[in-house]
Amino acid sequence: MKDGQAAGVNSTPSFFVNGQPLSGAVPYERFQELVEAALAQNQSAKQ
Repeated sequence: MKDGQAAGVNSTPSFFVNGQPLSGAVPYERFQELVEAALAQNQSAKQ
């Protein structure tokens, strides 16, 4: 509980994708966008 509160979580469901918080019912498409963007960012950082 303390970790969640420290991270600013105040509702469920709550998720973090690459440090970006998402709360509530988030459509699958939004998750997909965020994950793909995080992967692309990670790949460009490696090059």
